[in-house]
Amino acid sequence: MTVDWVVLAAAIVGLAVLISSAMQDGAMGLANAMLAYMSNWSFG
Repeated sequence: MTVDWVVLAAAIVGLAVLISSAMQDGAMGLANAMLAYMSNWSFG
């Protein structure tokens, strides 16, 4: 496995956890969780 695959797998798992937990709070909780999660990422 390359580093790219490890990072990709970690990102997918992180998103899955966020989405599943946010669904308990409703659509706004999901949107806020996605915004908070994505704001911590730096692309490029």
